[in-house]
Amino acid sequence: MNNPVIPIKGTKTIWKIIRKIPGLFLETKYFPLRIPFITNPNQIKETPKIIKVISLKTLLNSNSITETTVHSTYKEITEYEIEVNISNIGKPIPTLSTYIVDKNMNLLPIGVSGELCVGGEGVARGYLNRPELTDKKFVINPHIFGERLYRSGDLAKVLPNGEMEYLGRIDHQVKIRGFRVELGEIESKLLNHPNIKSAIVLARKNENEEKYLCAYVLADIKLVVEDIRTYLGKDLPDYMIPSYFIQIDKIPLTNNGKVNKKALPEPDGVINTGVEYVAPENEIEKKLVEIWQDILTVKTIGIDDIPVLNLATDYPRPALQSFEGERISFAVSTKLTNAINSLAAQTDTTLYMVLLAAYNSLLYKYTGQEDMVVGSPVAGRAHDDLKGIIGIFVNTVALRNYPEGNKRFSDFLSEVKENSLLAFENQDYQFEELVEKLDIRRDMSRNPLFDTMLVLQNMDMTEIELSKIKFKTHNFKNKIAKFDLTLTATESEEGLLFEIEYCTKLFKEETIQRFKNYFINILTEIGNDSEIRLDELDILSDQEKV
Repeated sequence: MNNPVIPIKGTKTIWKIIRKIPGLFLETKYFPLRIPFITNPNQIKETPKIIKVISLKTLLNSNSITETTVHSTYKEITEYEIEVNISNIGKPIPTLSTYIVDKNMNLLPIGVSGELCVGGEGVARGYLNRPELTDKKFVINPHIFGERLYRSGDLAKVLPNGEMEYLGRIDHQVKIRGFRVELGEIESKLLNHPNIKSAIVLARKNENEEKYLCAYVLADIKLVVEDIRTYLGKDLPDYMIPSYFIQIDKIPLTNNGKVNKKALPEPDGVINTGVEYVAPENEIEKKLVEIWQDILTVKTIGIDDIPVLNLATDYPRPALQSFEGERISFAVSTKLTNAINSLAAQTDTTLYMVLLAAYNSLLYKYTGQEDMVVGSPVAGRAHDDLKGIIGIFVNTVALRNYPEGNKRFSDFLSEVKENSLLAFENQDYQFEELVEKLDIRRDMSRNPLFDTMLVLQNMDMTEIELSKIKFKTHNFKNKIAKFDLTLTATESEEGLLFEIEYCTKLFKEETIQRFKNYFINILTEIGNDSEIRLDELDILSDQEKV
C-alpha cells in the first residue's frame, strides 16, 4: 500500500506516549514518516501537539463504538477543524447508517443536538447474558423496517453539510433551572481559554437535591474567577455559567485512565452564579428571598433575570448586538389556513394565540427549553377614545410561556391564551419602563428581554382609488433585523402569508429556510391533531428523514 491507514485508538495514554516518545514510530521501518492517522472524536484539542511531533499526510477522525464493530463514522480533519476545535466525526462508513434522535426516537433537524444511534451491518446482537441492558441499548429502528439500532449515548448534531459534530455524552446533558445544559459545551469553551490546560464540569446537587454547575480547571497560573465568568459570558447564556469554579493541581484519574469524579473536591461557601447579584428592594422581594434561602439552603439569593433563548446559530454571537438582517417570505395553503382558524374556533382562542403557541412549540423543539419569552407588538389603543385618533400608540409586550414536552398542544394553547390575555390587559405599561423596573443585567449582544418576536398583521387595509391612477403594494428591501428572529404573519384571502426577518450575523439563509419548513410542519401537525404532545411533534419532512 502506498498510503496505508494505521488505526490507532486515541486514548489519553496513547497520546501521552506519542508526545513523549516521538521516535517510537518514526524510528521503525513499519511506520513511514507521513502516516494517515485515526483518532477519537474528543481528542481534537490535542492534535496540534501531535502534528508538531510527526508530519501527518492524512488525519482522520473516527467515532469508535465497540457495539457497532468499532469504527462507525469517519472524517478527514483539515486545518479548519483543528483551528476552531470542532470535533467533526463526519459521516457513517458505507456499511452503517446514523441517526440523531430525541428521547422519543424522533429524528432531529440540522443543528439540533440529540443522541447518536447507529444501524446497519456492524450492529452487534447485544450483550452476553445481560438481557436488560441489551433491550435498553439495542432497539428496533422506527424509521426502517426490520433494522436494529444501537443507542450510543453520544451527544451529536448534524451540520449543514450532512456531517456530524460530536458534542459529548448524553449523561453529560443535565437540566439546570429548567434549561437543558450540555456540560461538554461548557468544557469546550473553558478549554479554548489560553490559560486553561484541562477542565471538567459537573452537575452537583445540594442538600435539597437541586442541581448546580461546578467547574474544575487546571492551569499554570492563578486564575481570576471573574475573568473566567466574563470570558464564558461572551458565548454562553447565564444559566450555563457554573456556580462554582475550583482550580485544582491535577485531574484525579481512575486505574483505567478515566476522570475520577468522586475524587473531585466538593465546593464550599457562597454560590456564585455568574450573574450580577441583585439585592431585594422591597418587603415582598425580601420575604421571597428568605423563602428561597430556606428551600435552596444557600445564603445569597438575588432577584432572578428573564430566560435567554438558547437557539443554535451558524455564527458566534457578536459581542455587540448586530442589526444586519435579511428576510424571506412564504405562504401556507388555504386548506392549512382553514385548519388553523378552525382550531382557534374550537378552542375558543384566536389565530394569534394559535400561532404563538405553535411558534413556542417550534422553539422548544429547536432548543429543548421549556421556559421562554417571545415579544409581540400591541396597538396601544385599548381605550375607545384612542381608536379614532391619528398617531402611533404601538407598545411591546413580553410573553413568557412554558412549552413543556409532556404537555398536549391543546393544554399548552389554553395556557398561552391565559397568559396573552393577562399581557394585553397590561399593554399600556411601557416596554422601556418595564426594562428599567426589572433592572436586568444588560448583555450588549442581545435584546434585554427577548431574542425573538411574533407579529400578526390583521389590520383592515383600505384600497385607495383615484381616477387614472393605480396603486399597488411594494415590498421595500429592508436589510435590518431588530431581533435574532422576527416572524410576521398576515391574513389574506389566499391564506396566511409569513415573513421571517433574521440577523445575518447569526444565521445563514439556508438555516432560515429550514426553520420556515419546520414551522409549516408544526402548523400541519397541530391542525391534524391538537391533542399531540409537544415532545411528539415531528418537524422533519419525509425527504429529510430519508
